Amino acid sequence: MEATIKDSKNAIESHPNQPFLYLALGIALNQKNKFENAVETLKKGKNLVFNNSFLESDFDQQIGDSYYGIKKFKIAFDYYEMSLALNPENINLLNNYSYYLALEKGQS
Repeated sequence: MEATIKDSKNAIESHPNQPFLYLALGIALNQKNKFENAVETLKKGKNLVFNNSFLESDFDQQIGDSYYGIKKFKIAFDYYEMSLALNPENINLLNNYSYYLALEKGQS
């Protein structure tokens, strides 16, 4: 993951208007549990997305994962809902979101 983080940062320096690079960096940061940095990076990248609901959905999902990682569950679930509104057939999100909802229900 460190190589992905380094490569993504270098690519962003060269091509700062390419949203996918921010998504790749955000995913890598989430994998390294650097959730606050991931949120910042992913929000920057999301602002660069135009007319691509699938890519925007992927950003929302990853932002949700970041917030879930820092235990801001309400915000995480809001982002998951936004992601699903853009791409209701996102299998990975449907699986993870349903699991997180089940965990929350079990703890209440």
